[in-house]
Amino acid sequence: MSKEPAPELHHDDVTLELLRDTAEVHAVRGEVKPVIDALVAALKQDPLGNDDTAHRIADALENPRTRSARAARARLSRDLSNGLPDEVRTR
Repeated sequence: MSKEPAPELHHDDVTLELLRDTAEVHAVRGEVKPVIDALVAALKQDPLGNDDTAHRIADALENPRTRSARAARARLSRDLSNGLPDEVRTR
């Protein structure tokens, strides 16, 4: 019975993690962008905002989905700054 070498599995794992993190970051950006755009437009009209403005900003930026995307972005940044194995870069 032949086994795949461990380094190859590691590179596949790294590739999947990078793809998963990238997908999460882009998905959440797409979800948060319209909310933030609406808030910016409202603040351009009334820079002081209203009683709800701070709550809406916190909801958009501090929900579990956004925190998860920030963690994914941090992992991507860390992995990319550490350099990727050649096998991952060429996929």
